[in-house]
Amino acid sequence: MKFYIVDYLPFEERKKYEKSGLYCYDLRSSDDGSEIANIEKRVIVNNVGSIITNKKINFNCKNYVDFDTFVSSNNEVFNLKDLLKNKNMERNMR
Repeated sequence: MKFYIVDYLPFEERKKYEKSGLYCYDLRSSDDGSEIANIEKRVIVNNVGSIITNKKINFNCKNYVDFDTFVSSNNEVFNLKDLLKNKNMERNMR
């Protein structure tokens, strides 16, 4: 899975990315605020940004995914063009 980390995404901007086939989630900081702790569907308190992915994250009956675990097994891209390019390549392969 490819992912791109951005500042907090407001609802309208989130919908724009989702219409293009991407998935948007929020990032929660650790209790001391020193690092990103979790990826969640929506974060109200301790929100430190958002993450956009080219595939849906499976939360496995939890409300969150551990950020470090996710990052260690997925690939970060550094701009939206790369994320969209990868998404479009997957569509063309179907």
